[in-house]
Amino acid sequence: TGWYWFYASQAHAWTQVYFPGYGWLDFDRTIGNEDQQGAPRPDGTPPLPPPDPWLVLSARTATVDLSKKQLTADFQNLIFLDNTYNLKAPLTRPIDASMCRVLYNKKDTVLSVLKPGDSVIIVSYKDEARKIPTFRKGVPIDTQVSEFPVPIIADEIHIHGKEIEKKKDGNGSGLLEEEEKKIDWEKLAWATTKSLASILLLILFLPLLYLVYRKIRTMTASSGPALADQVYRSALYQFHMAGFERETETPLDYARAKVDPALGVGFEEFMRLYLRLKYSRDSITSGDQSKIKEFAKAFGSAVNRKIGLGRAILNYFNLALAARYFQTPQTSEHETSAL
Repeated sequence: TGWYWFYASQAHAWTQVYFPGYGWLDFDRTIGNEDQQGAPRPDGTPPLPPPDPWLVLSARTATVDLSKKQLTADFQNLIFLDNTYNLKAPLTRPIDASMCRVLYNKKDTVLSVLKPGDSVIIVSYKDEARKIPTFRKGVPIDTQVSEFPVPIIADEIHIHGKEIEKKKDGNGSGLLEEEEKKIDWEKLAWATTKSLASILLLILFLPLLYLVYRKIRTMTASSGPALADQVYRSALYQFHMAGFERETETPLDYARAKVDPALGVGFEEFMRLYLRLKYSRDSITSGDQSKIKEFAKAFGSAVNRKIGLGRAILNYFNLALAARYFQTPQTSEHETSAL
């Protein structure tokens, strides 16, 4: 808001020295005069008005280098020594922002908020320490601007960002806030819709994803009882999703009464082999291993021949049918009665 005089008597300095094992320690070397040790209170000197700017650029940032505190700006409109000019073509110039004040929508901020594409007002004040160009009458402004100092030293950068243009109602009042709220609600509604759609799609594809999971478990299972168990679980699921639902009967009765009469795939024979490997201490033979692999290859094809490939795929989008499968126990305490 202005400038204040700063007096030498208000200065205070100290040194820090690094000691290994202790860190940085302060050493106060300020003059020992008692009158000088305490900085006097402000003497009521009124603030000076800020200096006049010699240059004001209405620009858009092209690049921002935070490490060097520099940027490049494209501009066509400017105020040079209190006169407004429009260049024939946009011009790009480097800007030194190392010692400038940065404001975003009239509030102080830091340079790191500045992004390429932001609309900015760049102000450079008159300073006796700087070489400020003088206006040359009769010389085109484009020529004079091209000879400005490189880089241009900025004292203030006012960031406007990529704001939405204000709309006007019938009375000419701004509707920016309403427009921003509308956009925020639209974004929220769109994000919610996408999230719900993703969840619904995931739920719709769950039965098919579970089939893929069962096939992967079967393919990665080791030989013997582990492979037989994965083939058993995969077969139960695929028979169920084909329309052959098991109710209160044991898996063995289900194989004998429902699956084999309809598909003739030898599910009962596989079930007896599976139960023997699961509950007895008999070791598996090469013949047992062959029967497990033969059944694993046969039951999927038998389902597709019976109900057709198209219906077999569509059934995996029947969520009610899939839900009934997970509600039915896959094993029974009466399984061992077949041994």
